Amino acid sequence: MQLIANRQGQRSEYYADDLSAGAAGTAAAVSFLEKMLIGDACQRVMLHTLRHRPDTNVWQTVRAFADSVPEMEWQRRSRLATRSLQRVDTSHPPTQLRASMLRDRPAREPSVVLDPGRAATIEAELTRSGNAVAQS
Repeated sequence: MQLIANRQGQRSEYYADDLSAGAAGTAAAVSFLEKMLIGDACQRVMLHTLRHRPDTNVWQTVRAFADSVPEMEWQRRSRLATRSLQRVDTSHPPTQLRASMLRDRPAREPSVVLDPGRAATIEAELTRSGNAVAQS
């Protein structure tokens, strides 16, 4: 029974990825999945920032780090993730297979687009609550 439940859970993850590509667009959904390849490094940056620069916006620091990762490192991590079938946890399909599924389908444009004012409001709210969570 557990095997069936696990398989259905993985199918649900692929479905959720497909829904995210419909809302955010294929490029954004794939980019999100690929960001998981550097999750361990982002966590180290976050912990270092909280420990040594507690007055810094930790999320901006992590975002700047992610933006600074060179293309060659992304490719290296992608190869490693494909080889090792890296996944979020055992209930999720391998992250690279999830991204490949989206890449193999026709590309979609985002159906949900925020205007700059709304995006800034959401960013400010996430920053306030995110910093509180990061420091707890």
